[in-house]
Amino acid sequence: MIDNIEILHSEDVVELRDSSNQPINDLLNVIEIAYLFKVEDFIESLVEPLNIDEEAKIALREGIACRVMTTRQKGWIKGKVKLGLHFIPEIDDLPTAESKNPLDEIRNTSI
Repeated sequence: MIDNIEILHSEDVVELRDSSNQPINDLLNVIEIAYLFKVEDFIESLVEPLNIDEEAKIALREGIACRVMTTRQKGWIKGKVKLGLHFIPEIDDLPTAESKNPLDEIRNTSI
């Protein structure tokens, strides 16, 4: 099991780095999205081509009521399922406690 999985938010930006990977190129061409995209745009590119009404598309984006039974818990758990992207960081690339946020310099710059 991977411990560091992060569910990306709709406004998060993803850059796919391996432009030499032909299967990835083919996928991006089919769903008509670039190598740099916001999560919400990626999900929209998956949902839009489906032959379903607008209400069903909204439900896919916002969540569909359901219940789930897993091997980790006993019984059914009520909740929602929705489309999303998960990010698994490389262990060597995780920020440390001493790491500075690259945005801090921009925030601290006086105008």
